[in-house]
Amino acid sequence: MFYACQQYGIETGLDEKILNEVNDYFKPIKQKYIDNGQINPKSLGTDAQALVYKVPGGMLSNMIANLTDMKAMDKFDAALAEIPQVRADMGYPPLVTPLSQMVGNQAVTNVLVGERYRQISKEIQNYIKGEYGIAPAPISEELQKKVLGEGGKPVDCRIEDQKRTGQEFEDAKKALGDLARSEEDIMSYICYPDQTMKFLEARKAQEENEAVYTIEAM
Repeated sequence: MFYACQQYGIETGLDEKILNEVNDYFKPIKQKYIDNGQINPKSLGTDAQALVYKVPGGMLSNMIANLTDMKAMDKFDAALAEIPQVRADMGYPPLVTPLSQMVGNQAVTNVLVGERYRQISKEIQNYIKGEYGIAPAPISEELQKKVLGEGGKPVDCRIEDQKRTGQEFEDAKKALGDLARSEEDIMSYICYPDQTMKFLEARKAQEENEAVYTIEAM
């Protein structure tokens, strides 16, 4: 970046001599991690096909780690090439967490199994069902059919709205009793029951302790 800016006449205020010293310091450290296998050389290379795959760095490093663990790094290029197809079939979701990992894992599964969508992850199934919202573009009819069945349709509203009006909401409201002070408390319990219960119980205990302290102070 320093040399690129320099060529365009941009003054960075950086000292080239010190930059080179920093670079020399880290060279053997990088090599040590390459030699012991903690850094995969594939993640350091530049591949012009990245403009086609559009794979973010975190997604790429996870894919390399997973394939390495499965002793299947020979499938790396095929898995990369599979990503654009999976993304197209899913209606071009943005490759950000968690969707980037979902797309990458499904691409790896397709390649390892040797058949596209013979195994579909639970997360991808939930995405097809509409639990992650509406896809930016139409989802492949074949993929929808595999998940939703013939004639199946994804939910046409936010999944949270569905929970607010269904039996699940009423059951959660009953389970919480006077611990729940708002709709947000009930929805939090539906999504994260254990953590929410601890929080609500602690909140109630704190309020009771404060009430006792106030009475004693009077």
